[in-house]
Amino acid sequence: MELINCLKATSLASIQAKNLDNYMKKILFLCLGNICRSPLAEGVFSTMAAEQGLDLFVDSAGTGAYHIGELPYHATRKVAKKYGIELTHKARQLKVADFEVFDYILAMDNNNFRHADQLSQKASSMRASLHLFREFDSDKSSMEVDDPYYGTEKDFEKCYQTVKRCSEGLLMFLTNR
Repeated sequence: MELINCLKATSLASIQAKNLDNYMKKILFLCLGNICRSPLAEGVFSTMAAEQGLDLFVDSAGTGAYHIGELPYHATRKVAKKYGIELTHKARQLKVADFEVFDYILAMDNNNFRHADQLSQKASSMRASLHLFREFDSDKSSMEVDDPYYGTEKDFEKCYQTVKRCSEGLLMFLTNR
């Protein structure tokens, strides 16, 4: 069983070339710049899914174009590495085609959810179900994954713990369907 940890493609043609129909589900994590929260979620969730033997296609993207082609932020990679996860994803921007390819698009906060929802109106067909990632969190104190970008190492650790809980909840949701 093959698990693809991240999608390097930036066009619908290259996404389709990967024959994604062979995967149980296709999951896309979404934040603003695709260098902190969403690549961390991609790495954590991919690792957990692989440990359960699930055949999922997992990717991440940003609503903004600020960091296209860049690796995740150094502090994001550092916290992931602390837990044995290597993040090699290169930032990309959310595309209209993503709504036609992915089953679930999981936004890290309300602003990115709204942006994605607006962009989804341009899709010719809608496959994706758009959610806030924290809908799957056992801790309901907030519906947003805090952006650690301007924060300290402690903020990146908190982000990791939030993403881990949400990933556990999402895996339960997917495996109980």
